[in-house]
Amino acid sequence: MDFIKRKLDPAELNVLLAILPADKPAYNKYRKRLEEFFVIGYGRFGSHNLVLGKPGDEPDFTLPSSPVFAFGEAESGNIRIDVTIHEEEEEKIEVEIVKTPFDAELPSITPDRVNSLSFFSPVDPDPAFEPLRTVELIKGGFYLSFLIHLKKILLTDISSGYNALVPVSNFYNELMFVKNIRDPKIALKPQLFFNDVEHYTDSDFKEAFIRYNKIFRRAEIEFNLSVTSPSTKEGFLSKIFKGKA
Repeated sequence: MDFIKRKLDPAELNVLLAILPADKPAYNKYRKRLEEFFVIGYGRFGSHNLVLGKPGDEPDFTLPSSPVFAFGEAESGNIRIDVTIHEEEEEKIEVEIVKTPFDAELPSITPDRVNSLSFFSPVDPDPAFEPLRTVELIKGGFYLSFLIHLKKILLTDISSGYNALVPVSNFYNELMFVKNIRDPKIALKPQLFFNDVEHYTDSDFKEAFIRYNKIFRRAEIEFNLSVTSPSTKEGFLSKIFKGKA
Protein backbone atom coordinates (compact mmCIF):
# COMPACT_ATOMS: atom_id res chain seq x y z
CA MET A 1 0.00 0.00 0.00
CA ASP A 2 1.41 3.39 -1.01
CA PHE A 3 2.29 5.80 1.76
CA ILE A 4 -0.07 8.77 1.85
CA LYS A 5 2.08 11.87 2.20
CA ARG A 6 0.85 14.41 4.69
CA LYS A 7 1.82 17.32 6.89
CA LEU A 8 2.84 16.58 10.47
CA ASP A 9 -0.27 16.51 12.60
CA PRO A 10 -0.51 19.20 15.32
CA ALA A 11 0.48 16.83 18.14
CA GLU A 12 3.57 15.56 16.25
CA LEU A 13 4.65 19.07 15.34
CA ASN A 14 4.02 20.28 18.88
CA VAL A 15 6.32 17.72 20.50
CA LEU A 16 9.08 18.23 17.90
CA LEU A 17 9.01 22.00 18.31
CA ALA A 18 9.14 21.56 22.08
CA ILE A 19 12.85 20.61 21.95
CA LEU A 20 13.83 23.40 19.53
CA PRO A 21 14.18 26.82 21.23
CA ALA A 22 12.66 29.52 19.03
CA ASP A 23 15.07 32.20 20.29
CA LYS A 24 18.18 30.45 18.91
CA PRO A 25 18.75 30.89 15.14
CA ALA A 26 20.11 27.38 14.55
CA TYR A 27 17.06 25.74 16.10
CA ASN A 28 14.57 28.27 14.75
CA LYS A 29 15.63 27.35 11.21
CA TYR A 30 14.65 23.75 11.92
CA ARG A 31 11.32 24.82 13.41
CA LYS A 32 10.49 26.46 10.09
CA ARG A 33 11.58 23.42 8.09
CA LEU A 34 9.42 21.09 10.18
CA GLU A 35 6.42 23.32 9.54
CA GLU A 36 7.14 23.42 5.78
CA PHE A 37 7.96 19.76 5.12
CA PHE A 38 5.65 16.81 4.56
CA VAL A 39 5.87 13.34 6.05
CA ILE A 40 7.00 11.43 2.94
CA GLY A 41 7.44 7.99 4.51
CA TYR A 42 8.65 5.90 7.40
CA GLY A 43 12.31 5.40 8.23
CA ARG A 44 14.03 2.10 8.96
CA PHE A 45 12.63 1.71 12.48
CA GLY A 46 8.87 1.67 12.06
CA SER A 47 5.98 4.08 12.36
CA HIS A 48 7.63 6.18 15.09
CA ASN A 49 10.46 6.99 12.65
CA LEU A 50 9.29 9.57 10.10
CA VAL A 51 11.09 10.99 7.08
CA LEU A 52 10.17 14.57 6.23
CA GLY A 53 10.75 16.30 2.92
CA LYS A 54 9.10 17.83 -0.11
CA PRO A 55 5.88 16.15 -1.27
CA GLY A 56 7.47 14.96 -4.54
CA ASP A 57 10.37 13.21 -2.74
CA GLU A 58 10.79 9.69 -1.36
CA PRO A 59 12.92 8.38 1.54
CA ASP A 60 16.40 7.30 0.44
CA PHE A 61 17.37 4.07 2.18
CA THR A 62 20.70 3.84 0.36
CA LEU A 63 22.09 6.42 2.81
CA PRO A 64 22.62 5.92 6.55
CA SER A 65 20.77 8.12 9.00
CA SER A 66 22.39 11.54 9.22
CA PRO A 67 23.90 12.65 12.56
CA VAL A 68 21.58 13.78 15.35
CA PHE A 69 20.86 17.51 15.35
CA ALA A 70 18.72 17.73 18.51
CA PHE A 71 17.20 15.34 21.01
CA GLY A 72 15.26 15.48 24.23
CA GLU A 73 12.34 14.17 26.18
CA ALA A 74 8.94 15.60 27.00
CA GLU A 75 6.43 14.59 29.64
CA SER A 76 2.72 15.21 29.67
CA GLY A 77 0.81 13.62 32.54
CA ASN A 78 1.95 10.00 32.71
CA ILE A 79 3.18 9.99 29.10
CA ARG A 80 6.87 10.28 28.24
CA ILE A 81 7.97 11.10 24.70
CA ASP A 82 11.57 10.68 23.51
CA VAL A 83 12.27 12.92 20.54
CA THR A 84 15.19 12.84 18.08
CA ILE A 85 15.68 15.16 15.12
CA HIS A 86 18.44 14.34 12.64
CA GLU A 87 20.56 16.73 10.62
CA GLU A 88 18.85 17.85 7.40
CA GLU A 89 20.38 16.13 4.39
CA GLU A 90 19.34 16.52 0.75
CA GLU A 91 16.26 18.48 1.89
CA LYS A 92 15.08 15.66 4.11
CA ILE A 93 14.86 15.44 7.90
CA GLU A 94 14.46 12.17 9.77
CA VAL A 95 12.71 12.33 13.15
CA GLU A 96 11.82 9.82 15.83
CA ILE A 97 8.94 10.16 18.30
CA VAL A 98 8.85 7.30 20.82
CA LYS A 99 6.04 7.22 23.40
CA THR A 100 5.92 5.45 26.76
CA PRO A 101 3.49 3.75 27.05
CA PHE A 102 3.77 3.02 23.34
CA ASP A 103 0.00 3.03 22.73
CA ALA A 104 -0.57 6.43 24.39
CA GLU A 105 -2.01 9.34 22.44
CA LEU A 106 0.41 12.17 21.75
CA PRO A 107 -0.69 15.21 23.76
CA SER A 108 -1.97 18.10 21.67
CA ILE A 109 -1.02 20.69 24.29
CA THR A 110 2.36 22.00 25.38
CA PRO A 111 4.17 19.29 27.40
CA ASP A 112 4.32 19.72 31.18
CA ARG A 113 8.10 19.29 31.16
CA VAL A 114 10.79 19.32 28.48
CA ASN A 115 14.40 18.19 28.85
CA SER A 116 16.82 19.02 26.04
CA LEU A 117 20.44 20.12 25.77
CA SER A 118 19.24 22.51 23.06
CA PHE A 119 18.23 24.94 25.81
CA PHE A 120 21.61 24.99 27.51
CA SER A 121 23.49 28.31 27.57
CA PRO A 122 27.09 28.56 28.84
CA VAL A 123 26.65 32.27 29.58
CA ASP A 124 23.43 31.83 31.56
CA PRO A 125 23.35 28.17 32.67
CA ASP A 126 20.25 26.67 34.25
CA PRO A 127 21.00 25.08 37.66
CA ALA A 128 19.62 21.82 36.25
CA PHE A 129 22.85 21.45 34.25
CA GLU A 130 25.19 21.84 37.24
CA PRO A 131 27.81 20.88 38.29
CA LEU A 132 29.39 22.54 35.30
CA ARG A 133 32.82 23.53 34.01
CA THR A 134 32.91 26.01 31.13
CA VAL A 135 35.86 27.11 29.01
CA GLU A 136 35.68 30.13 26.71
CA LEU A 137 37.41 29.07 23.48
CA ILE A 138 36.85 32.33 21.60
CA LYS A 139 35.75 35.37 23.60
CA GLY A 140 32.01 35.81 23.17
CA GLY A 141 32.00 33.27 20.34
CA PHE A 142 32.55 29.61 21.21
CA TYR A 143 32.40 27.82 24.55
CA LEU A 144 33.27 24.31 25.62
CA SER A 145 31.12 23.06 28.52
CA PHE A 146 31.52 19.96 30.64
CA LEU A 147 28.20 18.85 32.17
CA ILE A 148 29.60 16.69 34.92
CA HIS A 149 26.45 15.01 36.24
CA LEU A 150 25.12 14.31 32.72
CA LYS A 151 28.58 13.24 31.48
CA LYS A 152 28.28 15.35 28.34
CA ILE A 153 30.63 17.73 26.54
CA LEU A 154 29.01 20.56 24.55
CA LEU A 155 30.47 22.97 22.04
CA THR A 156 28.33 26.12 21.85
CA ASP A 157 28.32 28.64 19.01
CA ILE A 158 26.92 31.76 20.67
CA SER A 159 25.92 33.44 17.38
CA SER A 160 23.65 30.59 16.30
CA GLY A 161 22.89 29.20 19.77
CA TYR A 162 23.70 25.68 18.61
CA ASN A 163 24.94 23.15 21.18
CA ALA A 164 26.95 20.38 19.53
CA LEU A 165 27.74 17.19 21.40
CA VAL A 166 31.45 16.39 21.49
CA PRO A 167 32.13 12.65 21.87
CA VAL A 168 33.86 12.12 25.19
CA SER A 169 36.21 9.33 24.07
CA ASN A 170 37.58 11.26 21.08
CA PHE A 171 38.12 14.43 23.10
CA TYR A 172 39.72 12.48 25.94
CA ASN A 173 42.21 10.88 23.52
CA GLU A 174 43.42 14.34 22.49
CA LEU A 175 43.56 15.50 26.11
CA MET A 176 45.78 12.55 26.98
CA PHE A 177 48.08 13.48 24.07
CA VAL A 178 48.28 17.11 25.25
CA LYS A 179 49.11 16.04 28.81
CA ASN A 180 51.47 13.28 27.62
CA ILE A 181 49.63 10.77 29.81
CA ARG A 182 50.49 7.24 28.67
CA ASP A 183 49.57 5.17 31.69
CA PRO A 184 46.90 2.81 30.26
CA LYS A 185 45.05 2.85 33.59
CA ILE A 186 44.30 6.52 32.87
CA ALA A 187 44.81 7.10 29.14
CA LEU A 188 42.55 4.24 28.05
CA LYS A 189 39.71 5.03 30.46
CA PRO A 190 37.66 8.03 29.28
CA GLN A 191 35.05 7.10 31.88
CA LEU A 192 37.41 8.67 34.44
CA PHE A 193 37.17 12.08 32.78
CA PHE A 194 34.20 13.59 34.60
CA ASN A 195 35.68 12.66 37.97
CA ASP A 196 38.90 14.48 37.05
CA VAL A 197 37.65 17.59 35.22
CA GLU A 198 39.13 19.95 37.82
CA HIS A 199 42.59 18.39 37.38
CA TYR A 200 42.97 20.08 33.98
CA THR A 201 43.48 23.76 33.12
CA ASP A 202 41.53 25.81 30.59
CA SER A 203 44.64 25.76 28.38
CA ASP A 204 44.70 21.95 28.50
CA PHE A 205 41.12 21.86 27.27
CA LYS A 206 41.73 24.45 24.56
CA GLU A 207 44.73 22.56 23.19
CA ALA A 208 42.85 19.26 23.30
CA PHE A 209 39.92 20.80 21.45
CA ILE A 210 42.18 22.32 18.79
CA ARG A 211 43.63 18.88 18.06
CA TYR A 212 40.18 17.28 18.15
CA ASN A 213 38.73 19.94 15.85
CA LYS A 214 41.52 19.51 13.32
CA ILE A 215 40.48 15.87 12.95
CA PHE A 216 36.70 16.14 13.06
CA ARG A 217 36.06 19.77 11.98
CA ARG A 218 33.35 20.51 14.53
CA ALA A 219 33.59 24.26 13.93
CA GLU A 220 35.37 26.84 11.80
CA ILE A 221 37.50 28.39 14.56
CA GLU A 222 40.88 30.06 14.23
CA PHE A 223 43.14 29.77 17.28
CA ASN A 224 46.42 31.46 18.09
CA LEU A 225 47.79 28.47 20.00
CA SER A 226 50.29 26.33 18.11
CA VAL A 227 49.79 22.58 18.35
CA THR A 228 50.82 19.49 16.44
CA SER A 229 48.38 19.16 13.56
CA PRO A 230 46.85 15.73 12.95
CA SER A 231 45.19 14.92 9.62
CA THR A 232 41.79 16.49 8.96
CA LYS A 233 38.52 14.60 8.49
CA GLU A 234 35.49 16.70 7.51
CA GLY A 235 32.62 16.55 9.96
CA PHE A 236 28.96 17.57 9.65
CA LEU A 237 29.03 20.26 12.34
CA SER A 238 31.22 22.51 10.22
CA LYS A 239 28.14 22.85 8.00
CA ILE A 240 26.01 23.70 10.99
CA PHE A 241 28.28 26.44 12.26
CA LYS A 242 28.66 27.91 8.77
CA GLY A 243 25.01 27.75 7.83
CA LYS A 244 22.66 27.74 10.79
CA ALA A 245 22.81 31.38 11.88
